[in-house]
Amino acid sequence: EVLLSKDALLPSVIKDINFIAQQAKIYSDRMNTLGALDAEYMSGIPDLYSNQRRQFHVSVPCHSKFNKSHVCLGPATIVFRFDEMTPHPHWEERIKQNRDEHSELLGALCVPIPHEMCKAVARTEHAVSELSKLTMNQNAEALSSGVALFYEILKFINNDVKQFP
Repeated sequence: EVLLSKDALLPSVIKDINFIAQQAKIYSDRMNTLGALDAEYMSGIPDLYSNQRRQFHVSVPCHSKFNKSHVCLGPATIVFRFDEMTPHPHWEERIKQNRDEHSELLGALCVPIPHEMCKAVARTEHAVSELSKLTMNQNAEALSSGVALFYEILKFINNDVKQFP
């Protein structure tokens, strides 16, 4: 009887479809955030390190073993100049934070689908399946309810729902 009455059928199925769409939106938002984190990570890699010009002085004492008469004026000073790869403090911290956020988000995406989601999908699928069977018998009320349900379902189809597994 519920299937044959649009007024009884639509509110209950729409409630389930709305729940499914909300879950799809949450999933889509998480996937989009994951993509943004990956893009930020990739853009930060080239700036993570930079070459810094460094130099230091080494004092080497004079120990002439070749010529005993040679008198040193003092220790030799050797200057070493080189470019040192150093981490950029901002990017080093931001990349660590980015990967922490990424790991946390992946953990949230790997959580099993909520039991309520499974029930909502099963109820919706059952309603559609039963309406389909009734319309094969040329039941006018079932056809009318099925058409109304079809157009209600279409209202919830968007990119978020399409992306949801």
